[in-house]
Amino acid sequence: MSDPTYRCSKCDRERENCSCVTKQSAPVINKYTLIFYQDGEELSRMRSLAKRRKERVQVLEELLEYYRQDVRVLFQRCESYRKRLIDA
Repeated sequence: MSDPTYRCSKCDRERENCSCVTKQSAPVINKYTLIFYQDGEELSRMRSLAKRRKERVQVLEELLEYYRQDVRVLFQRCESYRKRLIDA
């Protein structure tokens, strides 16, 4: 059996004998170019993950600021209640 890196992922034939779309869209000459394509896909995936993480961090920062404001309001209420109790 030949090296799996030389086989089509759709029809499992050797790439030289394959007429699938994958051969036309991403021609793989040898395993080194296959590694190059896989690294490119991995890089693209990592970039999209980083973008999503950045968006999540931004949402978390907004939530943190919202809760900080809530804590400030609650602290002010506690202070006003404390002053009322002291003055009473």
